[in-house]
Amino acid sequence: MCSLLDTICGSWGKGDEPLPEVLIVKGIPYTNSAAKFWMSFFCDVSRRFCGRVTLEFSTFREGELNATQLYPAIELQKSLESLSNMDTHKLFMQALAEIEMCGEPYPVRISISSDGMQVCSAEFPPEYLDSEIFPYLIVWMLEWAELPSFMWNQPVVTGEFIANGKNGKNNYHIRFELHNTDLGEALYRIKFCVEITPLESERA
Repeated sequence: MCSLLDTICGSWGKGDEPLPEVLIVKGIPYTNSAAKFWMSFFCDVSRRFCGRVTLEFSTFREGELNATQLYPAIELQKSLESLSNMDTHKLFMQALAEIEMCGEPYPVRISISSDGMQVCSAEFPPEYLDSEIFPYLIVWMLEWAELPSFMWNQPVVTGEFIANGKNGKNNYHIRFELHNTDLGEALYRIKFCVEITPLESERA
């Protein structure tokens, strides 16, 4: 089965073992979409490349990061409730105008380095990841590192945590550095560097 890493960096002919769908931080299991994305990516990268691996994501985003992005379903429900009394045609035309004005989401680019040497650089296919989705993945990393939300939009934000898989397998020390560059008019250039260091798995 083709993984996301195969899609962006090319297939390597291995990886039949299923990727985990649970990420555990300090004994708490997370199974939301962000947890599945990050844990699968951590495992896939560390299976392909040995030792410490660094991921560098770059893109743009509109607006600040905030804690409501941890639970987008709640915000979606509030938006739907607020729109329930609006005229359907007016709502549709408003949506078309916003799409035309804003254009397509920005792409997300990734560069992967192993032992200090770049091994892959590519853009994510837009059907997998774009600049509108990426902030919802970043905020969970900030949450797992126990960083308060008032720090999330500082020019440089650093954090770390231990990510564990089930049954003492797939354990990683994760360290990240988020660079937020304010370009004005609520537009930010972001660079998100994630360092993955595999830890020795516990014996059953």
